[in-house]
Amino acid sequence: MDGNPARRWLTLAAGTVALTVGRALGIQNTGQNLVAAATPPVIAALVAAKGYPAAFAVVAVLPLAAAALVPVAALEVRAQPG
Repeated sequence: MDGNPARRWLTLAAGTVALTVGRALGIQNTGQNLVAAATPPVIAALVAAKGYPAAFAVVAVLPLAAAALVPVAALEVRAQPG
């Protein structure tokens, strides 16, 4: 690395962002994998306790509930001028 303080700061900032993004993705992936691993036994227990219709109803309703939690502003794509 050269003696340019601005370049050193930029390199440090980029490294910090990469670590933060990496940590966020790791947390998200871990949570997603835990839910994916827990889903089959939970659905099996629901089928055993209440039957297939109740399990199908839960499986149909949960994605709708998840869609309601996604912020609409995050889905908007804004055109950049130029």
